[in-house]
Amino acid sequence: MTAPERSLAQRRDALKRANEIRTKRARMKADIRAGRRSALTILGEPPAYVESMKVWDLLLAIPKVGRVKANKSLTQCRISPSKTIGGLSQRQRDELVSLLRRPVASPAQAAHEQREAQPRVVHAESLTRRPLCNTSAADPKMSSVEAEVTCLTCVGCLRADVRHRLRDERASRSVISV
Repeated sequence: MTAPERSLAQRRDALKRANEIRTKRARMKADIRAGRRSALTILGEPPAYVESMKVWDLLLAIPKVGRVKANKSLTQCRISPSKTIGGLSQRQRDELVSLLRRPVASPAQAAHEQREAQPRVVHAESLTRRPLCNTSAADPKMSSVEAEVTCLTCVGCLRADVRHRLRDERASRSVISV
C-alpha cells in the first residue's frame, strides 16, 4: 500500500510549514544560547513546534553543553539520543529537568572538590622540621596538624623555602667558581 500522491499545492504547504518550524526552532536555540530562554521551561511546557525536536538538539543548544555532556545526560536519564521532546515519558522529563537544574561545575572545580574529599596525610618529620606560620593564630580552634597542613599550602611558607634553596645554590656556585 503506497501513500497517496500529493498535489503541488499540498507539497508547497507542507514545505512552508516545515520551514516555519525550522525557523522557530533556530530562534529558540539562539535564545537558549543567549540566555533569554531556559531549556527547563521548554521541557516543562513544550510548544507545538518543539514536540518533534530531538532532545539531543535541545541539550546541544544549552551553553557549556557539548556532545559529551549531552550524551552523558541522556545516558544518565536513560533517554535514547533519537528520542523527541514530545515522546519523553514523565519520568524521563522529570529526571532531565532535575539534572539540568543542578549547577554545572567546571573541570577545575570538580578536580578541586575531588582533592578536597581525599584525606590529607601529614608526616611527623614535617611537623618537627618546619616552623608553623601564623595560620594557627587566625583560627584558634585549629589543631597543630591542621595548621601544618594549611602551612604547607601557604604561599608565604613556600616562598621562604624557595628563597633558602636559591641562596644555598648561589653560595655553592660561588664557592666552585672561585
